[in-house]
Amino acid sequence: MNDNQEVQPGQSLVKLDPRDYESKVQQAAAALENARSQAQAAAANIALTSQTTTGKTTQAQGDVSNALAAISTAQAAVKEAQAGIPAAQADVELAQAGIPAAQAQVAQANANLQKAETDYNRYNSLYKEGAIARQQLDAAKAAYDVALAQKNAAVQGVEQAQARLASAKVGVAQAQSRLAQAQEGVTSAQAKLAASRGGLQQANAGTQDTSVKRSQYEAAKAAIAQAEA
Repeated sequence: MNDNQEVQPGQSLVKLDPRDYESKVQQAAAALENARSQAQAAAANIALTSQTTTGKTTQAQGDVSNALAAISTAQAAVKEAQAGIPAAQADVELAQAGIPAAQAQVAQANANLQKAETDYNRYNSLYKEGAIARQQLDAAKAAYDVALAQKNAAVQGVEQAQARLASAKVGVAQAQSRLAQAQEGVTSAQAKLAASRGGLQQANAGTQDTSVKRSQYEAAKAAIAQAEA
């Protein structure tokens, strides 16, 4: 086309190069497709993360509740074990108090036996000399047998008192062991509670991650809207 050249209606005056426009169209189409892909991926991540986070949060809350219940149970066991120790110690004191009395009975029984034995020996000599009747010797022998039986019973009484003391001391040791175990249970339950609370914090952090992914999804939707415009 030259200057001052006559033109006809509908005649093309300028032919533009379409390559720049075609390139921009292609770029816009690629950006739109990329935004759609990002939006789809973000939506999928939101659904998956939300479901997973909800499950973890529920489980973590249940773990915290279980740990709190375990602490209450363990603390109750500690109180019960503590209450058992005074009773066991009282049994020890009672058993210890019974030993001197039993030993005193042995001493008295030994004295009675010694006297009965001396009397029997004396009566036996007198009987051999014909100084006393057989009936008197038999009475002395019967008294000796009674004193011997009483001495044996007194010795058994001491042994039984000592056995009761030993058993009472075992009871104290067992009560103290139960207390130690109950205290360990409290410590263990408290550790589980701390771990459960940590899990709950992680689950809550997952909820925040879901919010981040939702922001990414909204950004992707805005990019689609801009590309489509």
